[in-house]
Parts: sequence; structure tokens; C-alpha cells
Amino acid sequence: MKLALTRTDKALLTLLRSGLWNRPPDSPELFPLGSDEWQEVFEKSRSHTVSAIVADSLEHLPENQLPPDGILASWAVESDRIERLNGTMTNVTARLSEMYRNLRPLCFKGQECASLYARPSSRECGDIDLYFNDIEASAVVARQHGYVPEHKPDGSFTYAVQGIVVEHHQSYIDLCAPRKRKWLKMLDANPGFETGSGGMLRPVPALNLLVLHSHVMKHAFGRGVGLRQICDLARAYYSYDGMYDADGLRDMYRKAGLTSWTRMVHAFLTDYLGLGKEFLPYAEPHADASEFLSRVMLAGNFGRSMPGNGQGKCRTLKAFMANALFAARYAPDEYFWQIAQLAGGQL
Repeated sequence: MKLALTRTDKALLTLLRSGLWNRPPDSPELFPLGSDEWQEVFEKSRSHTVSAIVADSLEHLPENQLPPDGILASWAVESDRIERLNGTMTNVTARLSEMYRNLRPLCFKGQECASLYARPSSRECGDIDLYFNDIEASAVVARQHGYVPEHKPDGSFTYAVQGIVVEHHQSYIDLCAPRKRKWLKMLDANPGFETGSGGMLRPVPALNLLVLHSHVMKHAFGRGVGLRQICDLARAYYSYDGMYDADGLRDMYRKAGLTSWTRMVHAFLTDYLGLGKEFLPYAEPHADASEFLSRVMLAGNFGRSMPGNGQGKCRTLKAFMANALFAARYAPDEYFWQIAQLAGGQL
């Protein structure tokens, strides 16, 4: 599945690169845009939950190329909403750190990813993800503080704090193959965790790259994944430069069965998100990421823009089955076990 990019797709990617790296747009010939085109770029940025990052790019456009005042106002309101939401997320994270100080949870994905950005308040966060060695003990603490956990088929549970969804997990890497379970557990110690902002644990750089890759892949094989999660990987490679052993990371990707997947995503990061090749962990043959780009642009954040992509196990299974050929090229073993867990009601 390869789709031709529209003018507004190209404009969105250009502005996203500009905001992501705080530099002037690299395709100035696309501007100015018409009012309807600007509205479409704004809506697409919201669909991919990157609207505040794209808004940061507007300061690099000359005044005569800016969006109309009405769209600028809508963008400012949206950016303010995201900034205030991030402030709430920070407060809730501090509260959770205190609640679970004796259990020492791992905070991963969203909240930790925001710290990788030049302007963390522009990274739109969804929920707060925590991993516990003893998830049942964490449920007891949650109930003691008046929260009622809602259990999910995969063994995780959720509840809300100040309107923010908090999710407790039994694992923090989205890999399903049974033969990898023992090896995945060993990663807790090596490469391991470190103390992050707010006192909770976080994955060390190499481990976090694996966490982010597996998360993007899981959604790409299923309902779809948007630009925000891939931006997290771009910012991670940039921010972690020199902070991990490249050969060790390559070996970890190999053991996870993600060599083909990571090579393709690395091409996406450099070709479409503007990551400098010098920030990739090691040299490798360049892959074609154009099909993945088509899938990402069509899907939006976690598949929100896909036609008929509603809730329910049957719809999720249908989405996974539709991606069989794509998944089989990059991580067939993982794809098989994702389908198996979904069919068994565990995903």
C-alpha cells in the first residue's frame, strides 16, 4: 500500500520537521498555503497529536506565509490546552511517585518521552504508563487511595487521577513471542533502569529505544500508528547520542527479532522526520520506508483516522489481519504471536 502524498501531507511533514528540530522549513516552495489547505494541515496535525509541535514551526515562517488569523487562533488554543494538560500530567506523576514510593514503579512511554523534546510542553501526552514487578500490590495501594482499578484482558488495569488515565502494566515491552520472555525479564537488570525525574524509575537509553520500537510496531501491525510515536523515536536517538553501546543495541534488536523492522524505521526517521544519519546507532543498508509512510499518514494517532476503525476485539483482529503482508516482511514471529494473543483475549 503506497499512496501519493498530497500537498497538505507534504506541508504537514515539512512543518513537523521544522518544529521537531527548531529550524526553518526545508521545503519553502510549499508555502504559502490557501485557507482550506491550512485548515487541513491543522486538522491532520491534531489527528496525529502533533499540533503543538507543528505550531512551534510557525515562528520560522515569514508573516505573509502564516495561516489566516482564525486558524492561528485555533492553533494557539490547542497548544495552550496541550501545555496545560502537560502541567496536570506532571502534577499527577509526582503524586503517583509518592503513592508508590515503596514499590518503585517504572514510568515509561509518554511522560518520559516528553523530556526528550527541546520543548517538552509541546509533546502531547495521552496517559501515564507504569510497570510494577508486583502489579497486585500496586492495585492494593491504588484502592487504599480511593481509586477503583478497571482490569483489562492483558492483565493490566487503569484508573483516572484528575482526569488523567493511569495504566499499570505487567510488562513494559510490547513483544509477545513466548521464547523471548526469559530474555525480556533479564533486561530489567541489564541494561536495566535508572532513576528519572520525579523519583520513579525509567529505562536506560538503549532499553528505552527497544521499548519505543516495540510500541510503534505493535500499533503499526494493528489499528495503525501516527506521527507522534515515531517522533518520540527520532528525539530519542538524537537525545541519547553517545549514551549507549551501539553494538549492544544492535544485538538487542537482533535478539528481539526486530532487525528488519528497525532498519526500515531508521530510514523513515532520516527520510521523513529529518533525523541526521549521524544520530543513527550504526551503519546499515538503507531501506525503503515509503509504504510505512503511507500507512502512518492514513492512520493518524493509533488508527483514529482509519475508516471503520472502532472499538471491539473483532475490529482489532480485522485490522491485524489486514496488515499481514506488511507485518510478515518485518517481524513475522512477533506478528504471529500478537494474533495468537489477540485470539486468546490477551492483547
